[in-house]
Amino acid sequence: MKHLFRNRDTVAMLSGRTISVFGDAVLDVVLLLHVHDSGRGGFAIAALMACEALPLVLLMSVAGRIADRYDSRVVLLSATLAQGALCLSLLWATQLAALLIVVLLIQSAHAIAMATWSGLGPRLVRPEQLGHLISTVQGLGVGAQLAGTAIGPVLLSLAGVPGTVIVDAATFVALSGFVLAIRARRRVGRPAAKAPGLRVDLLRRDPRIWAFVLTMPIVVLFLVGSNVLDVFLVRDELHVPAAWFGLSTMAWGVGALVGAVVAARLPDDRARFAVLPTSLAGIGLLSVGTGAAPSFAVYLLCGAGIGVFNAVLNAAFGTVLMSGTPDEDRGKVSAAVNGITQTAALAGLPLGPALGNLLGVRGALVMMGAVTAALSAVLAARLAWSSRVREMADR
Repeated sequence: MKHLFRNRDTVAMLSGRTISVFGDAVLDVVLLLHVHDSGRGGFAIAALMACEALPLVLLMSVAGRIADRYDSRVVLLSATLAQGALCLSLLWATQLAALLIVVLLIQSAHAIAMATWSGLGPRLVRPEQLGHLISTVQGLGVGAQLAGTAIGPVLLSLAGVPGTVIVDAATFVALSGFVLAIRARRRVGRPAAKAPGLRVDLLRRDPRIWAFVLTMPIVVLFLVGSNVLDVFLVRDELHVPAAWFGLSTMAWGVGALVGAVVAARLPDDRARFAVLPTSLAGIGLLSVGTGAAPSFAVYLLCGAGIGVFNAVLNAAFGTVLMSGTPDEDRGKVSAAVNGITQTAALAGLPLGPALGNLLGVRGALVMMGAVTAALSAVLAARLAWSSRVREMADR
């Protein structure tokens, strides 16, 4: 992966996005704590989380079209500066309604930027280096997320909400500088007349991609549902002190870093497709282990393993998705996948507690893990069939 750090454009991209993820992680945890400490209750926290996810769902079609039609530097610079200015406006958002509106606007700009970055990334490297780039972006992002989550509460205690808001705004200023440093630019131009709205047809061109896309929402649904139940397992079933709960996030993060390294070593798309059902099986079986964990140590080991397999799954799929998508459609495809993922994540928030009430915390975790593991067998069969169909079509 040394070649990525010898390329000025990839260095600028990796540096800017890592700094920005760090700032976002700081702000996310601070806003969560701020809303919680305000005494507005669980509905206010749920509203905050919904405002963070909804723009990625509602704007998936618009974000993709913007990313594929306009100059990448103009789009990224506009989105980044808008996010920075909106961050600063949080200094005057003293009411919950105002805060939620600002968060919605920040995430709207973020949705457009994400689709644009996804389209620009393949332009910065040779095709055989794309897997390394996506894995590195993911690994550095996990590290920045962990650092921001850990530092955010400390910064909140030292500088309050205004100080953390200024820190996040500063990261957007830094990101804008890195955007200007990237020499490569992407502009596909005005597309041919096609059906408006979400371009699901673009995901169906490769039957192997479509097989995973059909599986992905259920996996995300159960992962998010499990995350909601984790705190109840750790605190109520395993009787772990609150001060230790953060270790679970760290264990997952360490696993994700290892997974990013593993994914970067996959030699080609054939290996990346092959690892998808294996990773899904690993996530499912370890989720069962989490639900049945007799101790916090076993829980942490399972969490780290899930982090490894989840990172491999995300990086492998992200690479085959971008490498198999024509350049003019990469923004639309990226936005569609992000939107589908966030839709499933939103559905997973109430699913976890509902299953927990029905089956108990451990029973719900075991059930979701078992279904995920079973889906891996279905995915393996569908990928094998899709590969044969593709080979026959190529003859």
